[in-house]
Amino acid sequence: MTPVPGAAEKPAGNFYLPSMKRFQHGGPLMVPVLLLAGAMSCATAPRLSSRSSADVEAFAPPTALIATLATPVDIDLHWKNRATSPGCYFVEFAFEQHPGNDDFTMLDALWPETTRFRHDKVAPETHFVYRIRPLFGQPSPVAEVTMDPAALPKASAVPRVKGDTLSLPSLEMEGPLDLVREKDSAPRCSIRTMRTAVQGAPVRLAALPVFTNAIDLHWEDRAADEDGYLVDISVNPTNDFRVCALLPPDTTSFRKTGLPAGLKYYFRVRAFFYGKPSDPVELVSGREPVGDTLSTAASPNAGAPMITVEKSKEAP
Repeated sequence: MTPVPGAAEKPAGNFYLPSMKRFQHGGPLMVPVLLLAGAMSCATAPRLSSRSSADVEAFAPPTALIATLATPVDIDLHWKNRATSPGCYFVEFAFEQHPGNDDFTMLDALWPETTRFRHDKVAPETHFVYRIRPLFGQPSPVAEVTMDPAALPKASAVPRVKGDTLSLPSLEMEGPLDLVREKDSAPRCSIRTMRTAVQGAPVRLAALPVFTNAIDLHWEDRAADEDGYLVDISVNPTNDFRVCALLPPDTTSFRKTGLPAGLKYYFRVRAFFYGKPSDPVELVSGREPVGDTLSTAASPNAGAPMITVEKSKEAP
């Protein structure tokens, strides 16, 4: 998947996406919403009907979504982002549009400054429905770590965080760590209102190189009502971040693998909630051009970024 020429660089790349219907089969994103039972809360999320004007502006949905055919099998999307709160935007598609249909599949994750996207090499003469879905959340402070081969510990000496026990089938497995953490009685705050959104951001993010090409991330959860966590990575401390993982709620750790040694990496984490999506738009792709090398059997999501999908434990 490639953005329209001239659009800002997209953050997506290899993307960890647990507990989902398989992306390759056209399944939607289905992150279970788990509230922190019994957790202290410094604020509760306001009902939509009673949101303040500041919240309405901060979490405004995208508008003016338009889909056009750049070629018979390349579809360009354009829209406007109105929200002022930090976050990112999922470009999603489905094949049917009817009341109550939420069977959308994610194509890419984009930053707010990007308002154009190209869905390329789609199946010819196929009906598509598109929408832009915002995810809002304040990022944690940035944590940096250098992958120095000389300083990397052996696989048998993976660092631990005090109070944690770690169990992984493979040290090279990417995903949340199987941690049992000490009980944390710190207050939890709603991230769905601007009054307490900053207090609900993750704190004490630590990045630890564990072996050859892997980094373990640990942080403390301060959100009372998140839909999940996003992990961003960059080789620049202030920009060029890419989303590298979408994690379930209450997650407080993640192992990122496949990182070349000898580089300094920067990470940030955010608890997020799904905002109201844009109004959907519909378009039918054209006939495949005569002599084009695209196969008529091409998948509608051909060219999509490679996504790691792994089934996680069922929610209790």
